Amino acid sequence: MAKFVTRNERKIAIARATKIVRAVQEYLAPNYKMNPRLVGSARYNAVICDDSGVYDMDYQLVLTNNCKCEKFDADVIRKDFFTAFNAVKNKNEKVENSTSVITVRVSNNSGKFDSDKEIFSFDFAIVIENNQGSFITRRNDDNHCVWNKLPSKNSYIYETYFSLDYSDQKTIIDRVVNRKIKEKAKPKDKRIASSVIFMEEVNKFGD
Repeated sequence: MAKFVTRNERKIAIARATKIVRAVQEYLAPNYKMNPRLVGSARYNAVICDDSGVYDMDYQLVLTNNCKCEKFDADVIRKDFFTAFNAVKNKNEKVENSTSVITVRVSNNSGKFDSDKEIFSFDFAIVIENNQGSFITRRNDDNHCVWNKLPSKNSYIYETYFSLDYSDQKTIIDRVVNRKIKEKAKPKDKRIASSVIFMEEVNKFGD
């Protein structure tokens, strides 16, 4: 059954994600410099696991202006990062080059990755920011990566949410969690995205 995953229950995942990011930073230095950023459900503490107990967390790796990567070519950057993640992963982990993110899946065993024993996963998005907004690497129909602009409304939603006091934030998250649990019971193609649920609940709060 889908259920809420507390911060305490996510300690091992948070620690592993931190180690992966640091290892990737070291592997790609000095050509790439980045600031890791926790985003999505984990940032506002509304992580839900599926019926098997598996959950995921989202991170953005924001490239800084100190990077030495030539012309910030999205295709080259994604390939470099995919290589780095594969180089630093553990034996019980699998790296996947998804459409908009690099996913690291972790299973609860010491040997080869076993999907039947998967416990959590991380989605790492590679991001650049400039005067035109925030952009994420995304693979197109030709199997090449390009920069895809992220919607700016997300920033406004986060600013609104974090401006509220703790009790109001908790009220919103309780509503988000309840809705996400209900969505987990639906087929994947029928579910409302977590980010949409969060934005809707923040916008509705106080109405």
